[in-house]
Amino acid sequence: MNKTMRFAFDALPLLPALAIGLLFMLGKGGAFDPLNKFSTALLIDLLLIIPVTYWIIIRNRKISMITVIPLIGLGIITANRLLGSESGQTLTLINTYAIPLLETLLISVLLFQALRIRKIYQAHSETAGFYPALKQAATEILPGIPGKLLAQEIAVIYYAFFNWTKPCHTGKAFNYHRNNETSLWLGVLLITGIETVVLHLLLARWNETAAWIITAISLYTLLQCLSILRSLRHFPIEVTEKHICIPYGFINEGIIEIDNIEAVTISSKDEEKRKLTRYHSPLGTIAHHNCVLTLRQPAVLSVMGFAKKYDKLLLQLDDPQTFYREVQSLITTDQHDAPENKKLC
Repeated sequence: MNKTMRFAFDALPLLPALAIGLLFMLGKGGAFDPLNKFSTALLIDLLLIIPVTYWIIIRNRKISMITVIPLIGLGIITANRLLGSESGQTLTLINTYAIPLLETLLISVLLFQALRIRKIYQAHSETAGFYPALKQAATEILPGIPGKLLAQEIAVIYYAFFNWTKPCHTGKAFNYHRNNETSLWLGVLLITGIETVVLHLLLARWNETAAWIITAISLYTLLQCLSILRSLRHFPIEVTEKHICIPYGFINEGIIEIDNIEAVTISSKDEEKRKLTRYHSPLGTIAHHNCVLTLRQPAVLSVMGFAKKYDKLLLQLDDPQTFYREVQSLITTDQHDAPENKKLC
């Protein structure tokens, strides 16, 4: 499947929502005047044909069937805005009975999925930490990126307010939060907090509703930053004989195979800007670096659920010397154990 066909295939689930938008614009533009003659047809399109079409499109995809409910809700809102009193008693009955039914159904499905996540989490939590078990549970309910994003949103609340346990690590773990990252994130929190207050006061003079919307977004950003900061000590870089686990709090994760490491160096020099050169910290150049991993082949770092390729990783470690010795020892051992090329006679 070429890129054009793949894009068209991936975009198919958006067509029903676009169809609702098109019907709304045509109706407002006078294409269906007089509306009372087209009201029944429009209601059938908005509340039956489009949702059924959407269900047919997503039924063999990794998209939750629960998304049909918001689409029906969007159809009802559009019908109310477009038709109003022109639809007679039909739309009144839908507003009276269908909307409460949809709300009840949506809440029931969400509660059921929450119970499923809790059950799956409990099954995995004994052998894995909180976040790996949570992610496993969430991705079983919502496969792919939606499940990872759901796990991260739950983790934001957990690490910000509920996780006060002391981290317990096994194996060779290397922290990266003590020397530099903590002070940087505290600075981000302080700047964001001041900006939130100032921006709210300025926007309130123009539009109070807009001011509170922006303030709510800023407060949630503060919550995310706090959660990331508090999660750093629970996700150190771990080195094993075969690979290196490269997390950054709960927002980034990646694995580097030892046999894919070309070199490890202690360096804080500015690196040439390249597409495949990536900082371990999401703060980028602000965080600086004191250690560099150069790979033979590009690896993948999952950043907020999205894959980012790199062949050079810049790290800011609390103990770069010990990390260097450990990784260099593994690289040397791996090269020594690698089978030599033999000449054929």
